[in-house]
Formats: sequence, structure tokens, C-alpha cells
Amino acid sequence: VGIRAGQGGCGKTTLEVQICASIASGFDCTFGVHQFETAGPVMAIFSEDLADDIGRTLYHIRQGAGQEVDLSSFHIFPRSGGDPRFFVKDSGGNITTTAGFERFKKMVTEIKPVYILIDSFSVVCGPGEELNADAAFTMAALSDLCELGDRAAVIVLAHSTKESLKTKGAKNSSEANLDSALDPTSIRGASALTFNSRWAATMTLVPAHIRKKLGCPEGTMLTAFAVRKTNYSRPLQISYLQHEVQSWAPGVETMILKPFVVDEVRELSDDDLKDSILELFSDNQKIKKRDLLRGPEFSEQLFMSRKTRKDFVGQLIKDKKLVEVKNGKELFLGRV
Repeated sequence: VGIRAGQGGCGKTTLEVQICASIASGFDCTFGVHQFETAGPVMAIFSEDLADDIGRTLYHIRQGAGQEVDLSSFHIFPRSGGDPRFFVKDSGGNITTTAGFERFKKMVTEIKPVYILIDSFSVVCGPGEELNADAAFTMAALSDLCELGDRAAVIVLAHSTKESLKTKGAKNSSEANLDSALDPTSIRGASALTFNSRWAATMTLVPAHIRKKLGCPEGTMLTAFAVRKTNYSRPLQISYLQHEVQSWAPGVETMILKPFVVDEVRELSDDDLKDSILELFSDNQKIKKRDLLRGPEFSEQLFMSRKTRKDFVGQLIKDKKLVEVKNGKELFLGRV
């Protein structure tokens, strides 16, 4: 059992759809992000995504492949009206499996998958997140699923990282803060989740100033990816995934991830870091000033300490690129 964790919007589900499609079809639908040594049936639970959402992503993958990709062995269980939980607490507060988990076990014995995805862990396995004893029970029950087919399956749990991020004080310590965001300790929930996994991969969005430093084209989003905990080999260094977005209709987009190769790293200027802050104010968005200066979610998005954010926000206000707007008792910031 392995864990792939990251903040919302970084591409966890997208990458897992690409991996599932690769294993089910035998064609590399990650376009070089991963190398695959096996192929076979795949079972994937998407507790937060509708069938149409997954279907659009798969169509986008086919377009990127430039050929028909056989996905007949990709068994998808999208969000529906039923109860998706595999684990609940009984009246005594003890964690136990549900009837849904038992039904899924039966399907595993019939389909005999080589790869099982559970997305998201919080929805499907929620009670097993907080306490170490419950997390150990959950991971043991999932491990048993691996042995139900003719050959052992790999189970991957898509999970979230913590909102708070310890940032360094120096403005040029962005790489250290990026490294911190990818540490296995950033995975949300009990430490037993990570301890009882065979490997843990972490992902995070890369803020604008680091994208510039890496030579990423303007307007292109990047996700940083690393395997920092593994029982098989040494931890893998950070690699980068480029977002390729396709618009289907107003407000309806799909994304696939492709490798991004860093050719040259350039030095950052103060303007680069300020641009990362300004990027938060897209579409005339207003942000509470105290949230931007103190909120842990902005530490995660910007990889800047509170002091660095305060200094640069003050300069942006002075340069008339940000303006303070009072709404009742709250003070907001917006683009000029």
C-alpha cells in the first residue's frame, strides 16, 4: 500500500488517472512521468469525481497519445449517491469495515487487479486517519486486499497534505520551503499512515517565483513531485510536472500532466517574489489582509514566511500595485 498526497489542485487525481490508464492499456499515458513494468486490470474509486469528469480526462489523454488507447481493463467507480465508506466507528468507538468494503473485496477476487486506487482516502477511509491504532487497522485491511487476486496488487491512496507549512525566514529559502512541503511529515493524519505504507509520494503546486527560476513558460502551472519515503530504494529527488489544460466549455476544463525538464536555473529578484503574491489576485479577487499576512494556507501557496509576505505586501501597496479596501470591520487587499 502506498500513499500519494498533496494539496488540492496540484494534480493528484489527474496523475492517478494517467497512471491507471497506463497500467490498464499498456501505453504510457503519463508521457514519461513514470516507467511501467506491468500491465493488467485496474480498479479505481473516485469518491469525489463524477463519471463525466473522469471521462473528459481520459479523452484528453487519448488526444495527447495521438492514438486509440484500449481502456477496457480500467474499472472505474465514480462518485455516486451511495455510501463510499470502507471503514466506520461502531457504538463503542472501535473502527470496523463496512458492507461496502466486503462487496469491494468480492469484486477484487473477480477482477484480479494489479493496481487499485482509492481516491480520496479521507472520504473512503476517513475514520482511519486520525489515531495511530485506527490507521494501522485500516492499512492492514487494505494490505489484505493486495493478496486476493492471482498476483499481488498495488493499492494507492490519494490523500491530502496539512494546511500549515513551516517556512524559513529568509526570502531566498524557497527551495527549502518547497522541500519541506514535500516531506512525508506533511501528509495529513496519524503518523501510522506513512509508517505502514511501503512508499509515500508527495506533490505540491509550485509558486510563480520558483516557476520563473526554473524557466517555466509564463502562464504555465507546475507541480513538484517527490518520493521521500520508500521501502524499496533511496528516496527520489524532486521532479516537476507541467499542467496541460484543455477547455471544454465556460468553466469546464481538464488537465493532464507531462514532465517538465529544467534546462537552466536563474536567480530570483524581489520582483519575482512580488509577482507570486500578485498572482493570487486573479479575476479581481479580494483577499483578507490578515489572512494573506498570517494564514497558513498562503504559507503553503507561496513558500514565504510571514515576515517576507508582510514586507512584500507593504512594498506592493506602496508601489500602488495592491490597494486596501475596507468592508465593514475587515480590511481586504485587491489589485489596482
